[in-house]
Amino acid sequence: MLWSVRFALLGWASLLSVGCGSSFVPPPPPELVAQSEKTLPPPAKRIELILLADENPERSLWLHLAPSEAGRAKVLLQVSRPKPGEPPARQASLIREAIARGVAALIVEPAEAPEIADALAEAQAKGVVVVLIDRTVPSRGKPFTVVTHEPFSKSARSLVDAVLKDVKIEELSPRGPAILLVNDLADSHTAGRAAALKDALRDAGVTMLDPLTFDGGPANAWLKLIGALAVHPEVDIVLADEHQGLSAAGNVQADKSKIKPIFAGYTMYGGEDLRLGSLPGCAAVADRNIQMLVRKFLKAAVDLAEGKTIPERIEVPLIFHRSE
Repeated sequence: MLWSVRFALLGWASLLSVGCGSSFVPPPPPELVAQSEKTLPPPAKRIELILLADENPERSLWLHLAPSEAGRAKVLLQVSRPKPGEPPARQASLIREAIARGVAALIVEPAEAPEIADALAEAQAKGVVVVLIDRTVPSRGKPFTVVTHEPFSKSARSLVDAVLKDVKIEELSPRGPAILLVNDLADSHTAGRAAALKDALRDAGVTMLDPLTFDGGPANAWLKLIGALAVHPEVDIVLADEHQGLSAAGNVQADKSKIKPIFAGYTMYGGEDLRLGSLPGCAAVADRNIQMLVRKFLKAAVDLAEGKTIPERIEVPLIFHRSE
């Protein structure tokens, strides 16, 4: 009896020692393996953003915003562009290189070169979806989706209307002449914004001096504007096609006894520049809503890669802010 008890205890001890010292881990049940495989997230889609070579403030802001928006969309984003001095057709090679890397979608700010259409046709033929920024390119199959700003005519009219209301309040001249500040460091929409502001002034019966161009930052714009106002003290209205000119106008008061000139214009930095709306003389600010533009072209690429149907043209609305 004592022997059998000792034998039993030794048996249990040996089993426990094997269990504690062994690295053996029993496999999970098959049903748990199958369930874990089903719950694994799909691999993130790879998207390539291919831009034009030259720098401008809007393109720089796209590059600043795109990584965080890609993270928000849960995609892997790679950015490529021709090097300075390379021909526009270099974009076609970048498109083909992206196709070879196996991207799911291309977002392209297309150069005006015939080779681009050929490269995009190859992408379509290989099942890579394409979204274009601002400009369309002829397609040999289904038309490419284009993401861009809404036309500037509506916002330009709103800016001019706001200026004229404040001009009336300040008992200034609603007939002009007006000054339009235009930054020589242009983006792809500079000409469109300037033209829309000119049209809005003309339709409102406001005369205008020749556009006042400046190079780069607000300091240069301020110097140009101060000089113009010294020559033309009758100017009561200043409009700016972008944020640097808007900032310069916000730092000018030609007549300290009055709020003059009344100014308004476009910005692309949202809240950072909307503070200008609180400055004396600012009638309104139109935010170009760049973050929404970036979000929209990334979402369009993701939706197309997932097989969803989206419009051929997606316009991002501008946000109009009337100063208090």
